[in-house]
Amino acid sequence: MDTLKDVKKQINSLGIRRCKFDPFVFDTALNWFIEISNEMLKRKDEKFDYDNVKDVIDFIINWTYLQTDDINFNKGFLLKGKTGRGKSFPFRIWKYFLKIDNIRFQYNGNLKFLDPYFINVKQISGEYQSPLNGGYEIIKKYSNIPALIIDDIGKEQELSRNFGNSINIVEEIISNREENNMLTFGTTNLDKISDNYDDRTVSRMNNLFTPIPLNHDIDYRINPNKL
Repeated sequence: MDTLKDVKKQINSLGIRRCKFDPFVFDTALNWFIEISNEMLKRKDEKFDYDNVKDVIDFIINWTYLQTDDINFNKGFLLKGKTGRGKSFPFRIWKYFLKIDNIRFQYNGNLKFLDPYFINVKQISGEYQSPLNGGYEIIKKYSNIPALIIDDIGKEQELSRNFGNSINIVEEIISNREENNMLTFGTTNLDKISDNYDDRTVSRMNNLFTPIPLNHDIDYRINPNKL
């Protein structure tokens, strides 16, 4: 493992930069990922369906440990697929997986453990519309979390209203995070992001995310034993 002194040599004073972890053995990391997933599913008497999401899980592990030359590690990733394809579950496993080796990244000159905050867009919309602590403060809140997973992009109400002000909160948050180079991840059911968002937002999403499709045909909501 890199020492703290070695890691500090890798970082800049501003922005986000990943900190490489060595040594790394893919099969060991994969076994841990599957073990965590099976433990999470044990109470449902289910097992993780690695074969159908192999490309996605392999990408997440390689991204985590900075292991391949064909991945842009400065971008987060966006899991895309139809309803019920298991887009959110890999992120829930990943949040535990990251703690095994205390994966780190650098943000504005400070080393941080990579522990992305997971939030669904409907919850963001609900917070924004709150008459007490809603409005722009909610946009500011989710724009400034150093690492964020936005679940179900495209499922939020197209316009969220707070005291007569109607905006698309996801567009605002994405815009702010892209402008400030914030580490961002997400899931979406949208086949084409452009179906729900304007060209400016699509361009910003392209800068924030590497799209990762889940192309299998299993609907886990109908076939839960194949998770």
